[in-house]
Amino acid sequence: MIVPYPTFAISASVAFTIVGKVFQLAPPAQNLTLRMTFPCGGQYQCLSILAVDGRTHVCDFNILSGRFHAFSPLGESDIAPAESWPEERNYLMAFLSSGYGIDRIVDDVLVGIGISKTETPDLYVGSMALVIGAVVGRFLFDREEVTIENGWANDTHWPDWLESAPEDCMLMKPFTDDVAGKLWRVQFGDRSVLFDDEIAYLTGTDEAFDVCTKIIADDGLTYNAATRIEEHLRGKTSLPLR
Repeated sequence: MIVPYPTFAISASVAFTIVGKVFQLAPPAQNLTLRMTFPCGGQYQCLSILAVDGRTHVCDFNILSGRFHAFSPLGESDIAPAESWPEERNYLMAFLSSGYGIDRIVDDVLVGIGISKTETPDLYVGSMALVIGAVVGRFLFDREEVTIENGWANDTHWPDWLESAPEDCMLMKPFTDDVAGKLWRVQFGDRSVLFDDEIAYLTGTDEAFDVCTKIIADDGLTYNAATRIEEHLRGKTSLPLR
C-alpha cells in the first residue's frame, strides 16, 4: 500500500485508527485479524478485517475511496448507521465532517459488522494499528511516499520485502514468544519500522519497544511512540522511549 497524496494518507491514517479501536472493543472470542488486500486485481487498496481462520471476510476499509464495506457480519448487524454518514458508508467524509468523532464512527462500524462492544476494552490488541495510523498521519504533506506492507513470517519463511531477513526476524525474536505471525512494515525513503503486532523494531538499529505495554501504561505514549517512529523514519535522533 502506497499513500503518496494527502487524501490517501488521511484515509489510511483514519482507517488504521478505526481498526485499532474496533479490535480493542471487540470481545476476544471474535478472534479478528487484519490484512492488507487488493481487490479487483489490485484496482483497490484496502484494510480488511477477517476472522482469525482467514476465511471469513468481515469488512473492508477502502483506502483509495474512503468507503467502508461490510461483507460477513459476525452477529446481528445493521448497516443503517454507516449509510447515514454525510456520504453513505464513507468513513473519511464522516471523519472530516462536524459532529462525527472517531468514536461515533467506530460505534457505527461495530453495529455494521454485528459486534457488541465488550465492557472491558483490550488496549493491547489494537495498539499496533493505532500507532501505524498515528505515524502515517505525520506524513500527510510530504512529497516522498510512505509505503505500508504486510505478510507472514516464521523461522524459515518471510515476506519478499523483508530485505535483511532473517536477521530482522531474529532481532525481534527476544521480544516475542514466537516470531511466527504477521509482520507489518512502514517505510519512508530508505528507513523503515517493522511491527509484529506487539513490537516496533526500528530497522537498521538495535532499538525496539513493546508498543502495547507502553500504550497500556500511559495512553499518552501512543503519541510518544508515533513521534519516536517518525524521528527514525526522518533520520532524526532522539533518546529512546523509557
